Amino acid sequence: MTLAKRTLESTPDSIYQSRVDLAAAHRLANKFGFDDGIHNHFTLVVPGATDQFLVKTHGLLMSEITANNLIVVDTLGNVIQGPGTIERSAFCIHAAIHIRHPAAKCVLHAHPPYSTWLADVEDGRLRMTNQDIIRFHDRVAYDDGYEGADNEVGEQFA
Repeated sequence: MTLAKRTLESTPDSIYQSRVDLAAAHRLANKFGFDDGIHNHFTLVVPGATDQFLVKTHGLLMSEITANNLIVVDTLGNVIQGPGTIERSAFCIHAAIHIRHPAAKCVLHAHPPYSTWLADVEDGRLRMTNQDIIRFHDRVAYDDGYEGADNEVGEQFA
C-alpha cells in the first residue's frame, strides 16, 4: 500500500492554525497598544497557496479579530472565503508585498504610538543622535509622496 504524502503546508489543520495564529497576532498587537482604530492590517499567506492571504474584515478592531472572522483574499482583491470586505489600503499594500516577496508569508501594518508620533514631527525624520537609535541607520524608509491608497503605493512599499 502506498500512502499519499501530505505536507503540513496544505492540510486543513494548518490553514485553521494559521487563522488562529493571525488572530492571536492581532490580539497581541492590541494588547501592546500597536493599534489605531480599524486601520491596521496583518496578512498571512494561506498555507499551500501562493496567491491567497488571510486578512481581517474591514471595520473590525484588532481586539475583535478571531480565527473565524478572518477572510481569504486573492492577489487580485477578490474575497475567496468569509464574510466582509478587505479595506482598500490593506489590499494595495499587502498584495504588492506578497507578490513581489513570496518569502514574506506574514506582513504586519500597524500604527504603534511612537512611529505614529514620528510621522507627526515637522520633517518626519529619525535622527541618528545616540547609540540606541543607530540600530535604525539605513533601515528606515520614508514615503514623502503618500496621497492615499492605490496600487502604486503598494508597489512603493514592496
